[in-house]
Amino acid sequence: MAWRKKEWLRQHSFGYLPQREEYDRLFPATALDIVLMGIAGTLPLGKRCRAEHKAKAKEVMRQCGIDEKAGSFIGTLSGGEFQRVMLARAILSDSPYLILDEPEAGIDRPGVKSFFVLLKQLHEQGKTIITISHDLHTLSDYCTFLICLNRTLHCHNDMELVNADIIHKTFGDSVRLIEKDY
Repeated sequence: MAWRKKEWLRQHSFGYLPQREEYDRLFPATALDIVLMGIAGTLPLGKRCRAEHKAKAKEVMRQCGIDEKAGSFIGTLSGGEFQRVMLARAILSDSPYLILDEPEAGIDRPGVKSFFVLLKQLHEQGKTIITISHDLHTLSDYCTFLICLNRTLHCHNDMELVNADIIHKTFGDSVRLIEKDY
């Protein structure tokens, strides 16, 4: 039974970007090393990444706007740079699905906007992106569909989301809409 689950996961993989990755800033891994972890599960046990894997990783890093940091140690990256490295790792998995847990965590406002522009481009290229976030204002500018969960499930298209009345019906009167200035 366990082999069936593993086989199903191999055939239906997804890229994942955690909210905040805990790591030792002194660990001697480069940004490219971290991105290449996105394909580690596809390599035969004990096999190393080949030149074509590295070329693909660098192309994904270029797409994410982080290619110039490929040789940089992870401890030298800013929060936004590290998030882009982690997104590149998720994309390298080559899954049509990306699951992002609060991808804007640790990124300044200009970085958040450019990050969501990149996500919109990935969506336009055919990726299905599921984003978990509390930043409804930013999501309303970039998402095509929104599911809110507050004890009950509420589904909205992007036009409904910008309506404060809908947000209050979903989350109640105790919700205050705050414009984040990161």
